[in-house]
Amino acid sequence: MFESLYEFLDWTSIIIGILTFIPVVLTYLEVTVGRRRRHQRWFREACRESGNRAAILHVDLLPERDTDVTVWRFTSQRDDLGSIPSERYFHLHRKERLGPEDMPEFVRELREQIGEIGHAGVDTVHLFYAGPAVAAATVGAELANQFRVLVYHHQHSDYINFGPLRHI
Repeated sequence: MFESLYEFLDWTSIIIGILTFIPVVLTYLEVTVGRRRRHQRWFREACRESGNRAAILHVDLLPERDTDVTVWRFTSQRDDLGSIPSERYFHLHRKERLGPEDMPEFVRELREQIGEIGHAGVDTVHLFYAGPAVAAATVGAELANQFRVLVYHHQHSDYINFGPLRHI
């Protein structure tokens, strides 16, 4: 069958190489594709779950328009958000344009609202945000370490769910 020991070792190494290549490829696919699939499934579930004790925080920093009606319409059309009682609906609204000199006062107001949210025993905050990006970063930084936050962004007179603030 084999004429020499080297020919036998050559065929043996080929067979062992093929047998080890298959699990390596399967493991690679599971790590790359499987992890991405699991993360996407988690993200979709996180967007749908409202939380055990949810609250709504509506931050409106657009002085030229009022987004109250849009938020109310959006939340009333969804069963999970419409069932949140009014005592867990928190609103932060500024009538004038937010400038750099207004940030300390804005942060103080935001922290007061977050304190009230914490006193209500909330585990999940549905954040409806309309305003400048600098203030959005501030709101995110203040909320991220305390609650599970689902972000809804004002876009074209409606709100879009962008999912959880922090990804795993």
